Amino acid sequence: MLLNQPVIEKIPFLHRDVVYNIIIADDLTFDALHYILDCLLEQRAFDDWGDSADLRTIRYKQMLYTVYVDSLDVTIHTKIL
Repeated sequence: MLLNQPVIEKIPFLHRDVVYNIIIADDLTFDALHYILDCLLEQRAFDDWGDSADLRTIRYKQMLYTVYVDSLDVTIHTKIL
């Protein structure tokens, strides 16, 4: 492993009776994760599981999250505002 490379984790996460695969390199609070998933559900991000993935931006408190949705895989990148 190279030094200073982020460790990416894939974590199964149960939210509203569905298990999502959360892929993150940064720490994320449960509150933020629930908020992000609720936003994605409101935006119907999981309704169409076509051939292409979907990139979205979600703001929560003092953070800006870039979220990549591919089926039930949710990759989250964090940026502090």
